[in-house]
Amino acid sequence: MDTQLILISLAEIKTLVTSKPYPSISDKWIPREEVKSFFGYGDTQMAAFEKEFQLLTSKVGKRKFYAKASLQEALEKCASVKK
Repeated sequence: MDTQLILISLAEIKTLVTSKPYPSISDKWIPREEVKSFFGYGDTQMAAFEKEFQLLTSKVGKRKFYAKASLQEALEKCASVKK
């Protein structure tokens, strides 16, 4: 391989690696800390939200993840139509 081809390949790999923070799980799962940050919630508010809407969760070590579909359902339950 010549140097130019290697540089192009490295650039493509870098783009793929940096395009998503969690490429293997981000399509279905969101880290709890991201959800807390999005809503501006603390631990207590997040626990209440999780319980109220019965969010689907997964825990890996100390990290907790929420299913995107579960969060979307919760948001749709809160949606209202203004008249």
